[in-house]
Amino acid sequence: MTKASGLAPTEIHITNASGELIKNAFRDRKAARAAARKLSRGGAVVYLVDATEGAKRIVEYRAGYQVGSTAPPHRGTASRRLAPERPPAPVETLPDLLQPDLELVFVGLNPAEYSARVGHYYSKPGNSFWAKLSVSGLVTGDLRCEDDHRLPAEFGIGLTDVVKRVVTDSAKVSRAEIRDAWPDFKERIVAVAPRMVCFNGAKAFGIMFPRVRAACTWGRQPVSVGGAEVWVMPATSRRTQEKDAAHIPRVLKQMAQALDARHRPTHSASSSDQVTR
Repeated sequence: MTKASGLAPTEIHITNASGELIKNAFRDRKAARAAARKLSRGGAVVYLVDATEGAKRIVEYRAGYQVGSTAPPHRGTASRRLAPERPPAPVETLPDLLQPDLELVFVGLNPAEYSARVGHYYSKPGNSFWAKLSVSGLVTGDLRCEDDHRLPAEFGIGLTDVVKRVVTDSAKVSRAEIRDAWPDFKERIVAVAPRMVCFNGAKAFGIMFPRVRAACTWGRQPVSVGGAEVWVMPATSRRTQEKDAAHIPRVLKQMAQALDARHRPTHSASSSDQVTR
């Protein structure tokens, strides 16, 4: 980390936990925020100082994320006596939002670090899950990530992940890790006996049910998990290509229609073409 020692701070600048100037002279706030995220990766704690509107606004960054606003550090020797920088505490995984006899359980691959820090499913900016769920017919009202705890009791919808390890980049979740996590995931599904499960993204499904889903085929699949119908939709992450993301509203509406047409039928798999994992 390069220190801009000997320079007078500009209106927008970045300091470390001791108040020492690290980076200076940003052209705008967007560039400063990007720099603060980059500098804070790897365990460092940095503070973005913005005095463009008169009073100073100081925002803390850890592990590549904004974590809150702070009071400005005091000038003088006291600011030099602050404790040394420490890596942020490990992030706890998101708890399952499950209960018996659910209509539908949405299944993610793993909790993203951002969502785990915030404490709500699908909370990272750019994730379209809540916007598309709100207009699907599966729920009523305009829901946000802070409403995730309401889903089981009010709408019969649960939330969980196959792998419960918090990972920022889901590409780092290996095939072996998914296979190892599958028995525990299946136990959770069996315990709550949902009518349907819907995989938010195809990676885990494709690994556990190879050659079942035809390429670009989204919707209900000819398999079951713990007696529940299995559906697959494109991931609601902002990384999903537009041509795939366009299928998400259709799959959600089809599930809503299926639940309306057949309310809580038997969960046993009766079709001879169904595969169970």
